[in-house]
Amino acid sequence: MRVSHIISILYFITALIFGALAWFQQDEGLDIVFKGNYIIIPKTVLWVVLGGLFVFFAIIAWCFELFRKPMNKYLFATHHILTIVSLVIIYQSTQHQESMPPPTAAYSVLDEVQPQPEEAIDWITYAVYMIAGAQIIFAVNVIYSLVKSKRQH
Repeated sequence: MRVSHIISILYFITALIFGALAWFQQDEGLDIVFKGNYIIIPKTVLWVVLGGLFVFFAIIAWCFELFRKPMNKYLFATHHILTIVSLVIIYQSTQHQESMPPPTAAYSVLDEVQPQPEEAIDWITYAVYMIAGAQIIFAVNVIYSLVKSKRQH
């Protein structure tokens, strides 16, 4: 089994894990309080979008294998690990806050909601930078694989 097959398989496995999380957390929402604003995202939507993103990564890796232009395994590993770690940091940082009231609650209830601590916001900010860096690494891996394959021909 070639390295590219392993890369696309790991991306697909990650996508399946996100799909399983979407199934098991159908009734839950992710409440995010940030600078006086809050967003409620159904966890199912979050997991399906992340799973779709990893399916996209898997398809790109599989296409490179199809055209005999394998991706760099070290850049792949860096991208995969940074993406997963940053997603875990964001998820965990949003889990320790009080749950938001239902949308039909009186607005006076919102005064009791505690915003995220500044430390959690800092962690989320760093995690967003990690995700951005991971996607840049993925793009570099794609460009590197294309350039490398042109040099071999």
